[in-house]
Amino acid sequence: MSEPGRQHWLAEGRPRLGLALLLLALLSMAMLLFEGARPAASVGLAPFRHFDKVLHFGAHGWVAGLLFAGGILLARPADLHRRLRVWAVTVLLLDGLAGVCVEFVQLWLGSRYGRQFDWKDVVANLCGASFAVFTGYVLVVLVTRRAR
Repeated sequence: MSEPGRQHWLAEGRPRLGLALLLLALLSMAMLLFEGARPAASVGLAPFRHFDKVLHFGAHGWVAGLLFAGGILLARPADLHRRLRVWAVTVLLLDGLAGVCVEFVQLWLGSRYGRQFDWKDVVANLCGASFAVFTGYVLVVLVTRRAR
């Protein structure tokens, strides 16, 4: 930012880093799908009731944060504020779809494996993704505004 007229590095983008974050997000999604297909762990290990909702929130927040950061750093579309909106919507749709897919995998496995479909899990997934995208959006806006 020392040169006049030069954009903030977030506005310029870092495509290789963005691609690496997107790949890490895809690996994380694959891990979530794999983990959702495995038999459930022992019920008595949770420290409190509905602890799995905290895990859903955190896991999907992680994936959404990686997707959002990776998308922002790809520098496509070129305008930063348009890019923020495009990637926020894209991430929420992708993560929401992944969360519903995991729940349907659990529905197909059925009670034989100790898994079940739960709309509360889908809500926790979307809450985690929304929190990550909102936080990322606000941070990018604040950092780039301060740099002007």
